[in-house]
Amino acid sequence: MADRTVATIETRPGEEIRVGVSTYAGAVMVDVRVFAAVPKKLTRVATKRGVSFRLDRLRQIIAALEAVERRAGEGGGG
Repeated sequence: MADRTVATIETRPGEEIRVGVSTYAGAVMVDVRVFAAVPKKLTRVATKRGVSFRLDRLRQIIAALEAVERRAGEGGGG
């Protein structure tokens, strides 16, 4: 789980995506994870849905996401 949350994106009631930064085994990691509300509690907990990767991969992942955005914008989502 992230040591520091950088961004929170609401996806639907009771669920959000958190983007954060942490350190694991001496490596700086980026964590993108879904957090969900716990029934009868005022908090959200991390789910298994998400991904963690080393910071040195961030540029490649951003480029891939931008390619997805371009493709979807061209009507090539399927």
